[in-house]
Amino acid sequence: MTETRSSPIETPTDVGVSAHLDNPTVADILAAVHDVAEHLPQRCSLVGWSLGGMVAMRIATLFPARVPRLVLVATTPRFVKHRS
Repeated sequence: MTETRSSPIETPTDVGVSAHLDNPTVADILAAVHDVAEHLPQRCSLVGWSLGGMVAMRIATLFPARVPRLVLVATTPRFVKHRS
C-alpha cells in the first residue's frame, strides 16, 4: 500500500500562521516556491488554491519528476493580461 501524507503550506498572502503581506512581490512568491519545494518528498501530488495553485504550478514546472500530478482550485495561470 502506498503511504499518503498531507501537509498544508501557506503562501505569503495567506491568513494563518504565516506573516500576511499586503503587497507581495514576485520575489516573495518565488521565495515561497523554493521554501515549499525544499520540504517536498521525492514524489508527491500538489493541491493549490488560488495563489497557492500558481505556486504549485511553478513547483511542478521546476520539479516535474517530483510532482507528477496537480489539483488546482480557483487558480489562473497569470494575473495580468498576456501580450497576445
